[in-house]
Amino acid sequence: MTCLHFQGRGATKVRVWTDELPDHAMLPQGLEVELHAIVDARAAARTKSVAIEVFRAFGASFHYGLLGGVFEETGSRSFEFVVPVTDPSPEIMVLEPLAGRLDRVLVGGGAEFASAVIGGIAELDRRTLPAGRLTFNCMAHGEIGSAPAVFGSLARATIRMMIRGEGNTSFDDAMNLLAA
Repeated sequence: MTCLHFQGRGATKVRVWTDELPDHAMLPQGLEVELHAIVDARAAARTKSVAIEVFRAFGASFHYGLLGGVFEETGSRSFEFVVPVTDPSPEIMVLEPLAGRLDRVLVGGGAEFASAVIGGIAELDRRTLPAGRLTFNCMAHGEIGSAPAVFGSLARATIRMMIRGEGNTSFDDAMNLLAA
């Protein structure tokens, strides 16, 4: 497993996992999910699993989120993705999130952040989507610092990272993946 940890300007932090997902944020089996498909996908995934965690401070507030998944080729020309729409019950706390003690971080994200993941992917050009199925099975949100925009950004960054492969990743590379 490759886990890159970046500390940027101020209190901004990013972790990127490739080839394996972080155990501490894996969703349990049996959660309700939604399957979505976008036809005419043309890109190839170079990395089969990616997770990205971000903590960004904005003055007196902050944003936090963690999202990841596993990609499998299906032989079709469509991009399918599976998003969890319910949270684990009972709640599962993430013990060492990038948010530290500023937020109570829980595994999952439920319908609120699932819709943001769907919306984030809808913003991508279908020609940049990999043909196959991406199952988002790694997700964590903060009770205070998570917002739908964070999860839309994480969804786009996860797909971009899968297409790009590992390559030379720096803090600036990670932030560029999240920015667009």
